[in-house]
Amino acid sequence: MQENMSIFSNESEQQRTLLEKLIRENTGSKDIMIHYHIRPDGDCIGCAYAAAFFLKGLGYRVNVAGHDPVPEVFGYLIKDFTPDELDEQNLIRIAVDTASPERLGRFADEKIDICIDHHLGNSIDAGIKIAEPQAPACAEILFFLMKEHLAENPYRRQITDLLYMAIITDTERFSHEDVRAQTFIAAAELIKLGADSFRITQRHSVIKSKAKLEYEHRLASGYRFLKGHQLVSAVLTQKDALEIGVGINAFPDLSSKPLELETVKAAILVRELEDGYSRVSVRTRGDVDADEICRKFGGGGHKNAAGCTLREPPERVRELFETETLDHI
Repeated sequence: MQENMSIFSNESEQQRTLLEKLIRENTGSKDIMIHYHIRPDGDCIGCAYAAAFFLKGLGYRVNVAGHDPVPEVFGYLIKDFTPDELDEQNLIRIAVDTASPERLGRFADEKIDICIDHHLGNSIDAGIKIAEPQAPACAEILFFLMKEHLAENPYRRQITDLLYMAIITDTERFSHEDVRAQTFIAAAELIKLGADSFRITQRHSVIKSKAKLEYEHRLASGYRFLKGHQLVSAVLTQKDALEIGVGINAFPDLSSKPLELETVKAAILVRELEDGYSRVSVRTRGDVDADEICRKFGGGGHKNAAGCTLREPPERVRELFETETLDHI
């Protein structure tokens, strides 16, 4: 039977019970596999490896597995992680920041024991599900699950850095409309516990690689504006990725780049994938509902940030989403 819980309940005993289930009770196993979603971003990588370090510090054997490799931009935060050999017959599986089994890619058929997520309409069937769609980053949820035991954890530095990175990348430096006081509290407490906020913010918000600058240039060069510059769309292709020399999913935050334009209420970015599919990201402002737009095509996410994947060429996907999004502006 699936047990849905809220860590933001006023019932403090429920919070403690949930925390104990997450890190101590479960099935009695000491072997834990943590899964993150396909085409990983900073939030899912930060959560997966922060949880892995945290549970290692409590004496568990832990590994992390995802359909796609960790993007190079996050590699500096996980260089100290050493995966353990696990008993495959006696595993606890935890999925973080993942809204559906399909988003687990090649691990979609695995039985998930614990799911921690912040997306609307989470459909993963897990023994324990912590789903808080009001949280702007999954890392915010995870921090409050770890908080009581974090100060004394031997991997505190790695954990706090990963969670802080996850929060600032998924909220784009606290600029999303769903950021709340709880988000700032989590970030402040992580800094108190040792998160290197200056280095992380510089690395993910200020300093850019040549490859990222080239992607941004191609993105802006291909903008198509509609409805008086309220809607902008763009496409990045495999040809772009080949010429730049860096994978097309290397910089997840490119999806929000068009929102820097003051007239834009909705932005569509279509990435051509390698297998005949296209991945579309929709970012919006105000009452334009990105989740509602993407649900028309089988995707979803949050009110101002959502996406989906279609087996269509990128220009076709661009047209479909332009037509649908225009009805919401």
